[in-house]
Amino acid sequence: MTLYRTSSDTQVIDNLVRAARQGVAERGLRLRALLARLQAVSPARRLQRDAERLVHCRHRLRSAADRRLADYRARLAVAVRALNTVSPLATLERGYAIVFDPAGAVVRDAATLKPGDTLRARLARGSVAARVISAGEDET
Repeated sequence: MTLYRTSSDTQVIDNLVRAARQGVAERGLRLRALLARLQAVSPARRLQRDAERLVHCRHRLRSAADRRLADYRARLAVAVRALNTVSPLATLERGYAIVFDPAGAVVRDAATLKPGDTLRARLARGSVAARVISAGEDET
């Protein structure tokens, strides 16, 4: 059996082929658009963005911690200087001594002592024992 095509048949086939190609092209565009949308909401993209945010947040946290630590160090240095100025140890370093009576109390008044009392004097480095020969008012 031999098929004969007429020009109208060829035109119909050409129209169908054109329509099919156009449909495929339109569906291809739609598919690419849907793929782009899918990639935009892809977990991989979101993970990448979140990882970048995490790096940024870590950097900010480290910077904030460094600034806070520097501030605390500066405040500590000020406090240490203030404590050193009133420290009994600093007083001892300047050549003074802290004198203790036999009970271990700090001696603040010579009138509380009598000849023969044994005292202990703490110095900047070490301590000494001493015996009261006389006690009384300042001689200055």
